[in-house]
Amino acid sequence: MRIALIGDAVLPTPHPAGHGLGRMVYQIGVGLLERGHDVTLFAREGSHFPGMCVTPPDAQGYQGEVALAREAMRLHRQRPFDVFFDHSHIHKLSDIFVDVPVVNVFHDVYQQYARCPVLLSEGQRALMPAAFEGARIIPNALNPDDFEASERPDTPPYALFVGAIADLKQPILAIEACARMGLKLVIAGLPVGGKLPFSGASNVEYVGPVNAATRNRLMRGARVFLQLGAYESFGLTTLEAMLCGCPVVAWPAGGSLDLVRYGVNGVFVPLLGSDMVANVVDAIERAWDMDRRIVRLYAEKLTSVDAQLDAYEAALVDCVRGNWW
Repeated sequence: MRIALIGDAVLPTPHPAGHGLGRMVYQIGVGLLERGHDVTLFAREGSHFPGMCVTPPDAQGYQGEVALAREAMRLHRQRPFDVFFDHSHIHKLSDIFVDVPVVNVFHDVYQQYARCPVLLSEGQRALMPAAFEGARIIPNALNPDDFEASERPDTPPYALFVGAIADLKQPILAIEACARMGLKLVIAGLPVGGKLPFSGASNVEYVGPVNAATRNRLMRGARVFLQLGAYESFGLTTLEAMLCGCPVVAWPAGGSLDLVRYGVNGVFVPLLGSDMVANVVDAIERAWDMDRRIVRLYAEKLTSVDAQLDAYEAALVDCVRGNWW
């Protein structure tokens, strides 16, 4: 198939300091190339890809994704694509071109419905409007060989928070829970909006955005990984932490419901009473001595890059054949 793979215009694909959407788009695109498909990536400037890569200069930010759709259609008119594979935030192609075969992958929970939808977890589906009831579920995947697990965390102990630093991820709740325990909290990631919400917190070590090697080292050493986002579509960092052997303390919603098996690879924060800080403390204490070897083994069963590619390939073929959903 000749495939137009549309990424996002918020960050380059892939980004050296994380960005799960870009990582998945790159991984899936390379996988389809290796399976013999002709793949063209449309993404923000600074992106790179083994196949053809189109980076319009005006593709900057969420609204810049209109430029990605425009360039994809311009090349389509010169030499038609069999299918468009849209991982952007606004899914503009589906809005404008009602007859074009498009598979739309939703990496967030706030996006409007578009035809042929793919979601990343059953937990994500539960957060979406009723229109997504018929969406296909294709989980994100990672290669376990890219992660080395540790059966013994570092001393002195610390908890870890990795990801976009935004209110939806509840970093303040993580800080307050660790402060109540007298526990060091390491935070890594990019602040959304350009400023940190925790200046002056004595129990926090902020290390900024980190590359994969540093992220994995922090996850191997952490006593627990805190995934407190209430609207995670999947939670790629959750799976990364598990593959490093680190048990997860998770908010019981979204993609965490698909990834965490209570008492095996993590625990959920109980949503009881009014003292949520105490609830997070309780969850951390329950996860404290979990068997890290079992955490890793369970994570391995959750992820298969080949299965991910098989499912996306099947979805693209169905879309090309007119079997839209």
